[in-house]
Amino acid sequence: MSQWVCIALFFTMHWLILPFVFVPLSLWLETEKLLAQISLPLHRWCVAATPTSQFSEFTSALVCGSPLSESPFKFHLQSAGLIHLIVVSGSHLLFVEEIFSFLLSPCGRTRPWLLTLILTLYALLAGGEPPVIRALISLGARTLVQRGKLHWPGDFHVLVSGVVTLALFPRWITSYSLMLSWGAALALSQFRKLSIHFAVYLILFPILLPLAPPHPLSIFFNLLLTPILGLLLFPLCLLNYLLPPLTVITDALWESLSFILKWVMTSSPITTWSIPLWQPVLWIYLLLLHIGFHQRRLILWNQKI
Repeated sequence: MSQWVCIALFFTMHWLILPFVFVPLSLWLETEKLLAQISLPLHRWCVAATPTSQFSEFTSALVCGSPLSESPFKFHLQSAGLIHLIVVSGSHLLFVEEIFSFLLSPCGRTRPWLLTLILTLYALLAGGEPPVIRALISLGARTLVQRGKLHWPGDFHVLVSGVVTLALFPRWITSYSLMLSWGAALALSQFRKLSIHFAVYLILFPILLPLAPPHPLSIFFNLLLTPILGLLLFPLCLLNYLLPPLTVITDALWESLSFILKWVMTSSPITTWSIPLWQPVLWIYLLLLHIGFHQRRLILWNQKI
């Protein structure tokens, strides 16, 4: 146990040195290319294994992280602010963790190692995209903190996970998907229950300005549909790979979701405008959020004394 404490304390006290140590090495090794060489064959296999059906493209996107072609359904998902639930992100890794944590519960001491192997394999099957890798590193950091019996604040955990991700893959500094994943994780670390969806919308709004901000109705859609997609559609899509006849059920669910979004979004104003922002400004914005949440925590702590 003392070994885990020493390792955890090292990352707690010295995490700021990571960029200076690892960034030059990562750039020299071209770690992004190395990751792509490992993940691309697995990702292609995942896409090829997707059962053929009317909505197989969306099943493949949900499970394997394959890109979606332009379609009315995709447009309505984007307009409703639900596209992040379809394209593989950190939330999908959390869904996989919850599913296999339950399935592996009888495995005893080998359970954490098996779960780590499964999550790493899924991250590679999903193409090794920045949001998934950041989430994987975050889960690894959480295990380290728990074994070291440390008490990292949620926003500090998000910050360390993000810094480690950029230290290992520095060219992802230009990735909007990493920024969105980072911002969403920061919101989730600070807010609970119903306020989460409002917080995520507000925190991600500036980051989405260069792309096209989601409609305010996306708060309601995320509140209503996130449990359905996460607890019902995603597990069923996973089962499709083992039991292809289940595509009849998943296609019916996709069809229902498409009909609902088409009916709602065609009767609502859709935001198509965007504001170009220099990307370093958005990184500064994320840093200021971290500073603000840290100051807020200090104020609350001082009030308790």
